[in-house]
Amino acid sequence: MFSFEPESCNFSLLGEIVSINNLNNVVLENKALSDSEGSAFLYLSDHNKGDHRLTYVPNRNRCPVDCISLDKYLSSFEGDVHFLKSDTQGHELKVLNGMKGIIHENIEHLCCLIEFSPGLLVG
Repeated sequence: MFSFEPESCNFSLLGEIVSINNLNNVVLENKALSDSEGSAFLYLSDHNKGDHRLTYVPNRNRCPVDCISLDKYLSSFEGDVHFLKSDTQGHELKVLNGMKGIIHENIEHLCCLIEFSPGLLVG
């Protein structure tokens, strides 16, 4: 299992949860998923630690984060992908574009759970 979290405090918390529960099959990545490899700014919410966004939000602090596409990240992974869960605060289209290969290669058995808010979607 792979889990991606770009924000450092949330990433640390995720690591603690994985450790406490002895989830030895989880690989954690301190990166954001997107449609390409590179860097971006993560716009931080002061009141909701689950509402950080890669899309510009006025009057928010920001921090640089590394980005990677799921196709690139899993390019050497030899297993099948059966389930994907995504909650990326409006960045869903870019994440989906970055995993076209994964979708195509696993179409027969792949299930996806994608949380999105139509008002946040950007192309």
